[in-house]
Amino acid sequence: IEYAILIDKMKWKLQHGGTITPILVRRAKNGRWEVIDGHHRLVAYRELGRKKIPVYYDNDTLAKLFDKVKTAENM
Repeated sequence: IEYAILIDKMKWKLQHGGTITPILVRRAKNGRWEVIDGHHRLVAYRELGRKKIPVYYDNDTLAKLFDKVKTAENM
């Protein structure tokens, strides 16, 4: 699916009360947050001017974090 179309679909869903899977972040070695999964979702939220974005984060291994996202997407 084309990038712009995907972003537009996410924005439409958010504007009409829908939800999308939280992005997945981890703390990088430099102390900043690093997006592991959800770059398109992050763009959609930013283009809508949203200041708060739902995220999954913790100190688990990447495998455990991806399992959390898969679980949430299957609910």
